[in-house]
Amino acid sequence: MFESTIGLVDIGDTRQDSSSGAILLLNFVDVVCRHRLALTLRECRYKVFAPEDNGRSLSEIRDEECEAADFVIFDLSNINHDIWLQLRRICRLRKRDGRPVLVVCWSRVYRGSEFQLLVEGLGARLLYAK
Repeated sequence: MFESTIGLVDIGDTRQDSSSGAILLLNFVDVVCRHRLALTLRECRYKVFAPEDNGRSLSEIRDEECEAADFVIFDLSNINHDIWLQLRRICRLRKRDGRPVLVVCWSRVYRGSEFQLLVEGLGARLLYAK
């Protein structure tokens, strides 16, 4: 029902990462929330991948997969030091043209303005959801 595997797709004579031109949903512990967001984005004709649907952990996601994506949505509702390190790794990535990977983070837990400044210092944007 939900596309979630990131693999290689044949496109003519070239091989292209299937996350190319897609939105990646990362660190969504709440499966129902992840599926609803993916479904909503797909209804708007976006290509959406959630690697964690197939049991892949955040640390298993390759840099190339994030670099190929147009956009990364990262859930910070349940954050710890390891997740922070992965977010920092992803925010430091650059696309082939030198531009940064676009990362937006969201959280259901308000952590204050200092936390927002920390996230934005990495180059991501932070939104809060109810």
